[in-house]
Amino acid sequence: MLIIVSPVLIFTGIYAAIGSYFLFLYYRIPHLRSPHMLWFIATCFVSAVYNGTRVGMYTSTAPDSLYAWVRIAHVMIAILSITIAGFLSHYVKDEQKWIMKYFYMIFGIFALAVLFGGKSAFIAQDAIDGSIGIFNASVPRLKGDAGIILVSLYGFLLFSILYCLFHVIVWGVTGEKKEVVAMMCGASVLFVTAISDIAMSYKLISFIFIGEYGFFFLMIAMCYATINQIASQWRDRSNRTKTVNSDDLLKDVDTESIKNKLLTLMHEEKVFTDENISLDVMARHLSLPPSKFSRFMNVFMDSDFRNYINKFRVEEAKRLLKAEPDLGIKHICYEVGFQSASTFHDAFKKFTGTSPAKYRKQMSE
Repeated sequence: MLIIVSPVLIFTGIYAAIGSYFLFLYYRIPHLRSPHMLWFIATCFVSAVYNGTRVGMYTSTAPDSLYAWVRIAHVMIAILSITIAGFLSHYVKDEQKWIMKYFYMIFGIFALAVLFGGKSAFIAQDAIDGSIGIFNASVPRLKGDAGIILVSLYGFLLFSILYCLFHVIVWGVTGEKKEVVAMMCGASVLFVTAISDIAMSYKLISFIFIGEYGFFFLMIAMCYATINQIASQWRDRSNRTKTVNSDDLLKDVDTESIKNKLLTLMHEEKVFTDENISLDVMARHLSLPPSKFSRFMNVFMDSDFRNYINKFRVEEAKRLLKAEPDLGIKHICYEVGFQSASTFHDAFKKFTGTSPAKYRKQMSE
């Protein structure tokens, strides 16, 4: 019994602690508030309650209280699925969110069916063979048709995540793609968890641990996604603050004149081909202190100095790859100002999405 109850109690505490922490952030830092974060907080607390009911289920001895606990646990599964579906709606464009309503409806019907189904919806079976020595208890499981409903519930949840993943891939949002893929992995474990509810009736003991740890995988993925969103909102706010401060710092600078001088240096003198060009050197060319030049780049050129220089180098490399087919790629790398072939390759792929060799091949076809 202890082997099963202990991790469930630990997870209950973890979910409650995570939910409390993000709730604290939600109320303490107003600009971090969002429906996405609110859904995550709700998911944490519902998960904690769900795990608490499982503790009651494993430790109850009276049949009536046992059935009451297991009924509450399965209602919480439906509510938990609703909160996860709400969390996922963040990854679906507004015009596609109508489909999420169907998921809410399905989960809600399941919750009502379990709540009013009575004992007839369940069958009491030994969760683990007593000879194994882990614990010997008779735990109500969803039987037959009701078990299939539970599997279908998680199947819909997995489908909803795949649906979100499809749209994120279509949009080409790399960061969100990673988040949804992580949640898809967690939902896959949940799907196996649902199957384990039926498999355990046949004394397949290996499934018991999947059943206990399943939600934890999905919660890790959702926590990762929420932290990413918070970090993104924090960066946006930081950038807005930096812009205001930068405007104050540059109020005595003729920004239009500096911009014209910079473009002349880049397009006509091609200073970017100097491998030793640095922010300090460029600032001297423009008669600016390095700190002001750095802020000028961030605010008015919408780029940091290194990326700005590399972008010009890559454009020049593209021109040479097309105009000089006999010129070696490594030679072009040094000619445009890069100090190493690996740096050149990484920068080229960053700005073009392909390698120098593939780009040259495409241009020759």
